[in-house]
Amino acid sequence: MQATSLHQIAAWTGGKLIQGVPSDVVTVVSTDSRGLSGGEMFLAIKGDRFDGHDFIDQAAEYGAASVMVGQLNLATERFGGGIIHVRNPVSALQELALNYRRARRDVFGVGITGSNGKTSTKDFLTAVLSLAGPVNATIGNLNNHLGLPLTILRTEAEHRAGVWEMGMSHPGEIEVLAEIAAPDAAVITNIGTAHIEHMKSREAIALEKGMLVESIGKDGFVVLPAGDDYTPSLASRCRGHVVTAGIGRGDVSATNLCPSAAGT
Repeated sequence: MQATSLHQIAAWTGGKLIQGVPSDVVTVVSTDSRGLSGGEMFLAIKGDRFDGHDFIDQAAEYGAASVMVGQLNLATERFGGGIIHVRNPVSALQELALNYRRARRDVFGVGITGSNGKTSTKDFLTAVLSLAGPVNATIGNLNNHLGLPLTILRTEAEHRAGVWEMGMSHPGEIEVLAEIAAPDAAVITNIGTAHIEHMKSREAIALEKGMLVESIGKDGFVVLPAGDDYTPSLASRCRGHVVTAGIGRGDVSATNLCPSAAGT
């Protein structure tokens, strides 16, 4: 993350800086109190099985220079660094990433979703784009409502592109992620049946994945799977250019494939 002042972070998140110097800057935001080093901001998120507010003291021990919290407690009273108080830390993280991305629209962003193949596609695309300059790509499984914002916030001054996976298991999730990432291009690998227990049908999955397509502007483009039942309906939702890709068919196709000894 490029150096961003506590004042700016508070403004972007709708929070209140209740302690600290407004001009002090943050270069890393983390939800893991154990993985901090000096000068970072700890974001106290409350989950189903843990509450980040219980780890503020630990974050301080690891060198956190500031914290963003949803509630004030004895730990915040003891904390000596900057404190930003927000209504909802998860929403604040998403707003922070959204506004940070808007400030870094010079970075060409690609959003990737699909029932299968997201990570492989991300790796291939990252390798290609890296030829033109540094790429901020999704690490591990950081592709959900927490992971994507944290990934966006890893964008540094030298990054020229971002390749971001977008996972989903429930309705409405892709729309939120697409709004945060504001991608310039999108890739949908396929419309399968992953998470169909929550989405109920492939049609519902296609409708949700299509929110990424709808987020692409008229100057952008979308890559869709050639031959997929839902590609025509997805293409109809795109304001930009549509490219289809597949094995042996599509605008771009792979031919003469040879499996390796490992079967890949």
